[in-house]
Amino acid sequence: MHWVADAGYFLAMVTEGQVHVLNEGQSVVLECSFHADGYSLFSYPVLWRKQQLDEDVQMNIMGNINEPFAATNRFEVAFTSLAPRYKFELSVGGLFIHRFTLQRVKRFSRFCSL
Repeated sequence: MHWVADAGYFLAMVTEGQVHVLNEGQSVVLECSFHADGYSLFSYPVLWRKQQLDEDVQMNIMGNINEPFAATNRFEVAFTSLAPRYKFELSVGGLFIHRFTLQRVKRFSRFCSL
C-alpha cells in the first residue's frame, strides 16, 4: 500500500503490481483501487496509460476511451465510488485476428495514475 498525505489530504493506493499471462483472444480486467479523503473524480481523474517501447499514451479521459483504443471497441472503463474506497477498472476485450493476418506479440504495460 502506498500513501500520500499533503495538507490534510489522504490517498492510499491499495492495488499491488500484477502480472497477467493471457492467450490470444482472452480478456482481462485491470483494477486500480485506492482509499482517499474527499476524493473528486473531476478534480483528480484516474488515467490509464499504455507504455510500450518508447511510447507512452493516455488511454482514457474519465469514463471515455481515447483513440485509437476507442475504435477497436475492446476497451471499457468503470468507476466505483464507495467513499472512502474507490475502484477504477479497465476491461480489455479479447482480440480476434482474421485468419490471414499475422501479428507480432510485443511487451507493453498499462498502469493507472492519479
